Amino acid sequence: MILALKAARTARRWLFAGSVLATGSLVVSAAAQATTDEAAIRFGARESVMDISLSPSGNKIAYISAGPGHTEIVNVIDFTVDAPARQVVANTEMVVDLDWCE
Repeated sequence: MILALKAARTARRWLFAGSVLATGSLVVSAAAQATTDEAAIRFGARESVMDISLSPSGNKIAYISAGPGHTEIVNVIDFTVDAPARQVVANTEMVVDLDWCE
C-alpha cells in the first residue's frame, strides 16, 4: 500500500513537471514566432537612408530617404544652424530612382 502511494505521488510529480515543461515550450515557441514575424517584416522593408554624402566643408549632409510608397526624398541637414532636416526634392516616378547623392 505504501509503495503504491509513493508510486502515485511520483507519477503526479512527473505529470506536473511534464505539463510545466510543455507550457514553457509553448511560451518560448510563441516568442520565437513573434521574433520571426518581426524579422520578416524588417527584411521586406525599405532602408531608411539609401545614400548619404558629406559636404566638402563638413557643415552639411545630404541624404536620400525612403518616402511613402515608391517615393525617394532628398534631405539636407545644416550643422551650422539648429534646424531639422530640410526636404530638397522628392521623386515619385516609378521608372526613375534617386539612389545616390554627391
